[in-house]
Amino acid sequence: MTTTAPPQIQFLYIVSSGNNDGVYKIGISQNPAARLKQIRRDYDVPRAFLVETMDVATRDEVFTIESALHDKYEGQAAVGYEGREWFVLSKKDLENLKAMYRSESNDFQQCTAFFGLVQAKDSIALQADEAEMKRQSQIRHNRVHGLKYDTKPTGVLKRYNDLQKKIRTSTLGERFTQRTYKHPAVGLQKHIVNNLVGIAETNLKAMTKKLAAAGFVGGLVLSAFTNSVSPFSVATLTGVAGLITGGLTQASRSNDERQDASRDANQYIQSAYPNALIATQLVVLDEKKQTEYLVRDYSEKSSLLRDQPPVRPVIQEHVPPGLTKKFENKNYFPVTATVLTTLACFASIGGTQPPEDYEDRISYVPAPVVQLR
Repeated sequence: MTTTAPPQIQFLYIVSSGNNDGVYKIGISQNPAARLKQIRRDYDVPRAFLVETMDVATRDEVFTIESALHDKYEGQAAVGYEGREWFVLSKKDLENLKAMYRSESNDFQQCTAFFGLVQAKDSIALQADEAEMKRQSQIRHNRVHGLKYDTKPTGVLKRYNDLQKKIRTSTLGERFTQRTYKHPAVGLQKHIVNNLVGIAETNLKAMTKKLAAAGFVGGLVLSAFTNSVSPFSVATLTGVAGLITGGLTQASRSNDERQDASRDANQYIQSAYPNALIATQLVVLDEKKQTEYLVRDYSEKSSLLRDQPPVRPVIQEHVPPGLTKKFENKNYFPVTATVLTTLACFASIGGTQPPEDYEDRISYVPAPVVQLR
């Protein structure tokens, strides 16, 4: 991973008192969102809110700009507010300030600062994991032996946790998000699989219905040949048997067909879009501007933040005709279910013979005569 030192972004902010009195605070912070919470508490302005921020690359520069603005509005200092950073601003004053903040802010510079925090965190992630495992082990050891222990993270683990918190709660973290996108060919692969499985399941369902009908007809025919006392009952039983055995084999066959479809789809994607199924694109999303900056493209292995948007290939959803034909022409005849249904037919016939017929088929052998001496 390519690393670059992130600029030490300072923010010049405008905070409204929230009292609907036209009073605003002009100040500096590395984290305006966190600073706003302090302002609400320290200056007793619970409804205060952030109006605008401007990023400045260096501390010297941000202090120079802040000092110039304070001097400019010195004659408009607010009465009843502590400190010298509260000013009464007209609507025109506020609009001019907001326009200046926006025009002077450098979106990519802020993105670079955010990405620098992410890289710094990632670079010590393994060390932090090891430190956390050791810390937990020590905690367990001390508990078992009744020893006092300090659970407060130190060293690389503290640095890692601080970076995580900064990324999650800072002004930069609120604005920017790192995202990973799969190659569009992954969507095409799923589309192909779903279509091929749909073809297979349609044919399998049709076969199951045919098997149930065949079982019903078969039961009637066998009942007629064997003089069954209840042909309709036999036919119903054999029809249900066909439906059940067909359904069971259909579920098993559906799973096999899904695996086959997945294998065929993967082979097609690998041929048309090599390595697309494992390729990912890494970007940083600017939530405020709803724009993205490219970090790592699908074919790249290293990460480098660039002041350019990512480009994703457009792939039309389609199913290769050869694969469609293959699944349409498959033999979906349920051999196992047919055998089971046939056995069910014969079993049903055997179990529904008239009682008198059964008795007639029994041979009675007289008991031997025993002579007493």
